[in-house]
Amino acid sequence: MIIKNSVVLVTSAGTSLGAMIALHFARLGAYVVLCDVNESTLTSAYRRCLEVTEHVEKAHVSDLSLKTVETLFSSIESKLGRAPNVLVNHWTSLPKQTLTGGTLAVNSLPSFPYWHPIYSYSAKSLQSECHRANQA
Repeated sequence: MIIKNSVVLVTSAGTSLGAMIALHFARLGAYVVLCDVNESTLTSAYRRCLEVTEHVEKAHVSDLSLKTVETLFSSIESKLGRAPNVLVNHWTSLPKQTLTGGTLAVNSLPSFPYWHPIYSYSAKSLQSECHRANQA
């Protein structure tokens, strides 16, 4: 996939790793959309990306509900005229894996409804993009 001119959505973009991921895609020429629940760290990451490119947007999200995710994707589509091509779901609340051979118990992972909305909406958006491409 050619990243240049793609729309890349980075979640948890206000974290150190999220900001570095966003900067990486910005340097590759993507139109980067940063989102996070922490507005101050989101703004900091946004300013760092602006030093690389003017093709960056930020979106503060107050929660991870399906309604919030739908609103996020709708605003991206309205502003940019298309849905994100790439979703980097930098999810910081997953348990850490050990380097000493320990394993995670399956029941220690967060439940499906917690992360379902963004994937559900991404799939629906991708499906509509494919349908539009086939109509053309």
